[in-house]
Amino acid sequence: FSDFLDNQVTADMVAQRSGLLGPITSSATVKTVLVSDGTNIYALMHASDTPLSYSPPVEYINFGGKLRHGSAEFSVSSIAYYQHDPRVALIPVDTTEATRLGTRVYSLAADPFKFPEAVLVSNNGRYYGEVEFKLDASTPRYVKMKSHILSRLFGDFSPSTGDLVFSKTGELLGIMVNSSYCAVLLELPILTRVPTGENSGGMGTRDKLAAVNNALSLLPSKVQ
Repeated sequence: FSDFLDNQVTADMVAQRSGLLGPITSSATVKTVLVSDGTNIYALMHASDTPLSYSPPVEYINFGGKLRHGSAEFSVSSIAYYQHDPRVALIPVDTTEATRLGTRVYSLAADPFKFPEAVLVSNNGRYYGEVEFKLDASTPRYVKMKSHILSRLFGDFSPSTGDLVFSKTGELLGIMVNSSYCAVLLELPILTRVPTGENSGGMGTRDKLAAVNNALSLLPSKVQ
C-alpha cells in the first residue's frame, strides 16, 4: 500500500461544451497509477471519473489535461477507451514522460488467477484490503468481487467503481467497472481516442463518445 501511495500520479482534466449562455466547463482530478501492457504505458482510470460524458455523448469544443507527480508534470495528448470495456479510460504516456514522473510503471498480471484473492485499493487511495473473487465462465474478462472487505487496518468496506485491483504478486489485475465486477486487463487494445486541444469538438468527439456508449450497451447486462 505504501508502494502504491508513493507511485500515485494525479490527472487533472477539463472539458468545455457549448451552452445557451456560453461555454459550460467541467473538470476532474483523479489519482491513479501508470500501467504497461509491455508495449505502451497508460495512466489508468474509470471513464466516469473524467469530465467527458458518453451517456449521453457530448460534442466538446475544448478538452485538456495534465499528469503530475511531485514537481514533474506534462500535458496529455488524448484519452483512450479500452476496447473490451470502454468504462476503462487510459491516458497515453510515452517512456520519456514516464521517466520524468519518476513513478513505478505497473505490469499487467501475467497469471491473474494464480491466487483466489486480490488486493483492492480504493480509487481515492484512502484504504485497501485483501478481497476474494469468483470466476464466471459467462463473463471471462471479469471477476466478481466479494461485496464486503475486512481490512486489518481500515475495518469493513465495500468495493466501489474505479477502485484498482492488484494481484498478490504486485501486478495490476484490473479496475472495478461497477461495485461488483472487476475488468481483468490481460492486454490494452483501444476502441477510440478523444484528442486534447481547442476545437476538439470539430474532430467528432460526439461520434467517438457515442461509440463508447454503444460498446457499453453491448456488454453482458450483469457487468453493465
